[in-house]
Amino acid sequence: MSDADDRLAGDLVWELFPVRSTATRSRRLFNASATSLLVVLTWFISQPVSVAIACLSISIKDFRDGRRLARSIPDKAGGTICALFTYSWGAWKLSVAAFTAFAVLATTSIVLLKEQDPPPGCFFAFLLFPLGFLTSTAFTAAGLFRAIRSGMRVWIGEGVNQARTLMLASLIVVFTLCVLVPWTLVMVAGSTGAGKGQALSPLAFIAFLGFLVSAGVGPIIILTTLDRIGRRVLAEQPGKFGAKSSMVGKWEG
Repeated sequence: MSDADDRLAGDLVWELFPVRSTATRSRRLFNASATSLLVVLTWFISQPVSVAIACLSISIKDFRDGRRLARSIPDKAGGTICALFTYSWGAWKLSVAAFTAFAVLATTSIVLLKEQDPPPGCFFAFLLFPLGFLTSTAFTAAGLFRAIRSGMRVWIGEGVNQARTLMLASLIVVFTLCVLVPWTLVMVAGSTGAGKGQALSPLAFIAFLGFLVSAGVGPIIILTTLDRIGRRVLAEQPGKFGAKSSMVGKWEG
């Protein structure tokens, strides 16, 4: 749908939820079977491509929905915000799928098949996992910036506000990269020269204490930050979106 829905013309009721697909069970089964067959066939040609197809098949619908939201909501700023959070949800699902693929492939190759080295698809899934989370964090940050700037409150998803989940995941990623990882690197650098039986250097000991304190205080900071940002950006329920929107509509899937 490239044009705005006529029901929304001149109105600020934004359509955030797609109607459930009317595809028959046989059609859904056919699509799943075709995707599974494609994954299996490409595995023997290129394992990374096979893993990429498997992960994208799980998240592609969210990227497609985000594009449709951006084009169907009359208010361009609102459409962009909703699309960014939807893209972020798709990237988050892709990352989870990549981690699952990595765990399955690593367990199968090393534990069950007793192979010395994991297959190439396992390494690709391991790389795709953090890349998906970083992409999701970037989309979430862009959506937050635009939502705060426009004064809009966001509810993405049915039943559970996916925007809250994305914000929590993004805060965890930022805290890990900006706090826990630096402490770990300093701790490793400070203990590099220590031999067996030697105590940790003062730098490594301070880094170790900093890591412990950060790990204990971090969840409190993350939840407090989420609560403060959520009051400005997150809708309390699907039907209340702040000054710019009061209801939730639907567009055909």
